[in-house]
Amino acid sequence: MRGDSQPWCLEPIAGLIVTGEAPEQAALREAKEEVSLEIRYLEMISQTYLSPGLSTEFFYMYVGLVALTEVSNVISGLASESEDIRSHVFTFDAFMRLIDAGQFSVGPTVLAGPWLSRHCDRLRALA
Repeated sequence: MRGDSQPWCLEPIAGLIVTGEAPEQAALREAKEEVSLEIRYLEMISQTYLSPGLSTEFFYMYVGLVALTEVSNVISGLASESEDIRSHVFTFDAFMRLIDAGQFSVGPTVLAGPWLSRHCDRLRALA
């Protein structure tokens, strides 16, 4: 930690791609492992380097449509990976307000906002 006043961060579902796995398969697997969600529709948001001059880390970012359960603050994750994940569900408007207020410190979370604002009506029609 770097002395953050709020060391716990809100971030999207994330994980590593295992050998032989497609990025889409990893996204579906991680949603199941981390928050017990079955994604019924998956769409690519972007494929980007974190910072090509600094790192070779590559991000595949997706949005997934799911049927949410009644409980939104589920604690989950794999014990074998020492995960301690608490899920949070936001309305679209609340999500955008949190982005505008600078409440997210994880890049992919912030970057998803503008994409979602452009595509939310189309995605809602798929629901």
